[in-house]
Amino acid sequence: MNSIKPILLFSTERSGTNLLRAILSSHSEIASPPASGIINVLAKNRYKYQCNTDGDNCKELISDAIRLIDAHPSNWDINFTIDQIKMEMREPSVWEMFRSINELYAQNQSAKYWLSKEPNLFDYGYEIKTHMPDALFIYLVRDGRDVAASMLKGRLHENHIYFAAKRWRNDQIKCLQYISDPLFRKGSITVYYEDLIRDPYTVIGNLSDFIGIDFESSMLEFYKNDKIQDHSKRSEFWKNLSKPIISTNSKKYLKNLNKNQIHTFESVASDLLKILGYQLEYRQIKSIRIINVLLYYVYNYLIKYKTSRFKNNENKKMLRYKNIINEIEYK
Repeated sequence: MNSIKPILLFSTERSGTNLLRAILSSHSEIASPPASGIINVLAKNRYKYQCNTDGDNCKELISDAIRLIDAHPSNWDINFTIDQIKMEMREPSVWEMFRSINELYAQNQSAKYWLSKEPNLFDYGYEIKTHMPDALFIYLVRDGRDVAASMLKGRLHENHIYFAAKRWRNDQIKCLQYISDPLFRKGSITVYYEDLIRDPYTVIGNLSDFIGIDFESSMLEFYKNDKIQDHSKRSEFWKNLSKPIISTNSKKYLKNLNKNQIHTFESVASDLLKILGYQLEYRQIKSIRIINVLLYYVYNYLIKYKTSRFKNNENKKMLRYKNIINEIEYK
């Protein structure tokens, strides 16, 4: 078969990755399965499988990938078999499994490209480049203060502004390391979320040229796509995917964060905000003492504990998904 080209999205969570995926996957030549956390779980645990030349251990790796995809609330709506994926793999490894499973998904949709927005792909940039040298990389960046506001509002990923700032800053450093490396430079593009919502025609036009596809009007009418509509109903945090792009969805932190939170975020991540061209609200960086950080940890722990008590009522599918992750983590 002809090679189907991979497109990898590097970005911090809550940066507009679902929006960009919805837009690009509405193109007739791009297939993009929902993120199922398979890389987050399997890449860091790949030493447990020890895939050998005959691929016996890879059957367990592939089986766990299929289990994660099927159990995730946003499953791929496609039935894979272990033998089907194993036959597609050119060598026994987690990255060949990842490539093969995405290519099979793309084949199912007669697409020429597959796009993945799996979380934390930027932790494995050089490995991905080694195993998939023809891959294209999109770095999607959003004002970290808006990212933090979104995280705190939904109690997603982080519960305190200090840790949200640290997370965003560290993620951008990882992404920029790749973007500044000549190995990635020709095959990567940086997209600002704020530009995307302000001038989507220009940004998506540039992205289309970068990928090597013709612009299609369906890309900016993603909200009419049945699959995107279905995806938007699966979480409160994805509901905006059922609507046209909201051009005013920036600088929400001015409303959703208080002054102290904004000042704290900038005190932690001012260097990366400046590098990426975002203006600071405060000229002076405040000192964050060790005692403050300790209090932030206590607060974070209490919020996580309180939240976990309510998570006992999670739907059965999410609990099954988390049980599978635990099984893999403690093999």
